[in-house]
Amino acid sequence: MGTIVKTNAGTFLGRVRMKGYSLARTFDDRTDARAWVQKTEASIVSGHYRDDKRAKRITLGELLEKYRIHVAPAKKGGEQEVRKLLFLEKQSFCSIRLAELRPIHFIQYRDRRLKEVRPATTKNDLAVLSAVINHARKEWQIYLPENPLELVKKPTVRNSRTRTLSETEVHWLRQAMAPREFSHTPDGRFACQRIGPELLWAFELSIETGMRRSELLGLRWEDVHLSQTGFCWVRIIDTKNGENRDVPLTLAAESVMREAAVRRDKKSIKVFSMSPNALRLRWLDALERAKKLYAEHCQEAAAQPVSAVFEDLRWHDIRHSAITRLASLVPDSLELSRISGHKTLSMLRRYYNPSAADLAGRLNRPQLEKLKEFQGE
Repeated sequence: MGTIVKTNAGTFLGRVRMKGYSLARTFDDRTDARAWVQKTEASIVSGHYRDDKRAKRITLGELLEKYRIHVAPAKKGGEQEVRKLLFLEKQSFCSIRLAELRPIHFIQYRDRRLKEVRPATTKNDLAVLSAVINHARKEWQIYLPENPLELVKKPTVRNSRTRTLSETEVHWLRQAMAPREFSHTPDGRFACQRIGPELLWAFELSIETGMRRSELLGLRWEDVHLSQTGFCWVRIIDTKNGENRDVPLTLAAESVMREAAVRRDKKSIKVFSMSPNALRLRWLDALERAKKLYAEHCQEAAAQPVSAVFEDLRWHDIRHSAITRLASLVPDSLELSRISGHKTLSMLRRYYNPSAADLAGRLNRPQLEKLKEFQGE
């Protein structure tokens, strides 16, 4: 049964002891204490009572730390999420206990963060926070009546890209990635750093197959199938969407893979020895070299460089280019999605970026062919 006791401080202590529960809460008013006692007793009898003691003890910062140590490392993209959690643990709302969290805490953070970074970054911050709280409610049984992040409006993100590589960019990138040894000037000074073949191999395979960077770097020799009599393919294990995928190799991709196989380290399990960060750094270096080579070429030819060449170019844009080209070779969307690894056609559509001239050519090709036949007669 519940009891209400007036304390020496003039407040009212409500107590409930029943069915293994021993609960107490202090109120300024006797009426509020009585209402709490009655509501708590009713929820215990009906089986709907949830103990929020843990939510009152643990802060959001402590929860983020626990998630960072025990959950994030085992997830795909765990390293990136760990870095994000370390950043979030430094925010002011981390000192607040879970039971005291309100949507306003995250609304204020959202508005402040939007002044510093892109909407996509802010949205990702809120998504990580929401995922941690949901995990605590479901897996760690920390009772909260609701996730306060669900009541926070997320920023609108318009970050779909349609950037593809031009023939000019592909040409000069290949020149910049071409393997070379260390070189020195005639007077013995260092001139050029060595460039191995791996970056060019990765570039060629990416532009021919549309594989993601993580898929390329995770490729194992045991999953490379180079047939001597038929067509060749590779199996990608545990892709971004959690499924294995078989990717057919074009003749150009097959040639690259055979070259890599001839020069492989027999002790190596993976096709590429580069880490994601190493590929990123080598790509940035190659991009700068390509820009320089292109500028020098334009200067020698007395031509004006095109400002759009190499502007806002990213490694992932190679995948856009590959899928756009493959779409002209594999017109069936389902077959194309099997190659690209997209689960939905809406996501595949983001990566298929034909120009208006290409589409006009396809529309008019039948009429032009008929016209040629007529003129031939």
